[in-house]
Amino acid sequence: MRHLIELGHSRILYLRGEFPFYLNSTMLDRRMQYYRIMARHGFAVPPHWRDSYPPEELPQALEAAFGAEPHPTALIIYDTDLPEVYRFLESRRLRIGSDVSVIATDGSGAIDRLTPSVTSVVSHGLHAVETVWEMLEKQRGGDRSPRTVEVLLTFKQGRSTGKAPAISSPREKNR
Repeated sequence: MRHLIELGHSRILYLRGEFPFYLNSTMLDRRMQYYRIMARHGFAVPPHWRDSYPPEELPQALEAAFGAEPHPTALIIYDTDLPEVYRFLESRRLRIGSDVSVIATDGSGAIDRLTPSVTSVVSHGLHAVETVWEMLEKQRGGDRSPRTVEVLLTFKQGRSTGKAPAISSPREKNR
């Protein structure tokens, strides 16, 4: 989000498909961090922005966000949803990286073929595997205490993000 805010975005939508019966602490923490950052900067999250939805309802969530003003100028999207998000934005003749910035959350190889190239936060696979292996070994040794681990992330600049488009009136800026 820091990157998007530095580019002048204030209408940032963190859009995540979620199974209602499966929410883990990472998913909840990401959502809470989004709301904290938006609140800290005085950025509104309009009620018509559906920030979570059942996975099969991504098109409806996008229609809701872009079907009424204010619409987001930046989207934070999980990798698996990016191809559909790109198609949606292109169908509305919105230029990715100019009209709407898009940033991915995991940097998986699945997004490498998208054009424009995707700006993403990349998790380090080897670090994750080593951490999981270490936790497995501890469990095998009888240590079943809960653990919170930090995952290393790297920012990867693509062409899917750009400066926020000009907003028509000062009143609209934080809407």
